[in-house]
Amino acid sequence: MDHSTHKSADAFFAAQPEATRKLLEKVRAAIRKAMLDAVETISYNIPPYKSDGRAVLYLAGWKEHISIYPVGAVFGDDIKP
Repeated sequence: MDHSTHKSADAFFAAQPEATRKLLEKVRAAIRKAMLDAVETISYNIPPYKSDGRAVLYLAGWKEHISIYPVGAVFGDDIKP
């Protein structure tokens, strides 16, 4: 994976290994379907999905796995430890 700073979410996805990219694209499509108003940007070198100007979750890809990072302050009590 290219560890340079990505200029966009598309650049982030393009830099992923093929197997990781395929899985990320499936998750990306699900996020876009569920969050119709979400804006996809780049922050911390990974894509966050923002709603009403606030990051709701981040999506990251690694060599052997992907990660989804929900922003707890946005979800409040809907997400428990």
